[in-house]
Amino acid sequence: MERQPGGEMKSACVIQPLGSADLPSLLAMMRALYAHEKIAFDETRQSRVMGHFFSDPRNGTGWIALRDGAPCGYLFLTWCFSIEFGGIYGLVDELFVDPQSRGGGIGSKLLDTAARHCENAGVAVMRLEVDEGNPDAVRLYSRHGFRREYRHLMTRR
Repeated sequence: MERQPGGEMKSACVIQPLGSADLPSLLAMMRALYAHEKIAFDETRQSRVMGHFFSDPRNGTGWIALRDGAPCGYLFLTWCFSIEFGGIYGLVDELFVDPQSRGGGIGSKLLDTAARHCENAGVAVMRLEVDEGNPDAVRLYSRHGFRREYRHLMTRR
């Protein structure tokens, strides 16, 4: 059991590797994340993308957080290549913790798991994107050693 702000007790969470069997739970959490971030969510497309992700470990890996056996968060770590960073680096592509479970250390546990995975793989750099309008996420990432880079993120679709 973990003590939460205000003194209430919550059960500890378990972090385990993601697999294709987690797809229904993932899609539900992804829908919530995308709605929060105001990103269009197409379940058919996301199911197809997840199938591709799980079919080849070179794409990356991920973890799901469970509290009392129920999914409450996830993190996707994908692999990228950068000359600047000396080769392969990890991209925290998505991190989500359901609103009822926030503040209990689940995001930290997911980030620590991803960092250990990178270290074990000999990968020295992890990156992520964060919305400037999400100060809670900025604080979480800062506590885990992520630093702002004053560059403009640009995307071509």
